Amino acid sequence: TARGGHVAHAPHARRVLFAHHPQERHLFGLSMVAEFFRRDGWDVVPDSADTAATAAQRVAREWVDLAGFTLGSSAHEVWLRETIAAVREASRNLKIVVIVGGPPFQADPGLTQRVGADAMAEDAQQAPVLAERLIAGRHAAR
Repeated sequence: TARGGHVAHAPHARRVLFAHHPQERHLFGLSMVAEFFRRDGWDVVPDSADTAATAAQRVAREWVDLAGFTLGSSAHEVWLRETIAAVREASRNLKIVVIVGGPPFQADPGLTQRVGADAMAEDAQQAPVLAERLIAGRHAAR
């Protein structure tokens, strides 16, 4: 793995799509999460989606192992619930894993379940570890 530059990916790397609400402007945290995934060998889908339709179209076209969503405000709970449902419905991967993060999830742990996510990542560094564990569990439960 290169530092500060191109990160080499394993030929069969897992793929992750990140999305945020279209009005979200503070995306530094999301870019940090993406970087931790890259460093762990994940293929981060470029130009990640920011709308329900775009995210659903993307996972319908391309294989994605994990969809990650961030919220800066609980005011967008309905948007996220609808987006996650659309992504799960459209995904080529019937076992797609969905994780979420952001201040609203820390303030209200029940929000994770209400929006239809599999889990909440508490910090950027641990998100790839959580994702791998969830994916392994999903595949073990065949």
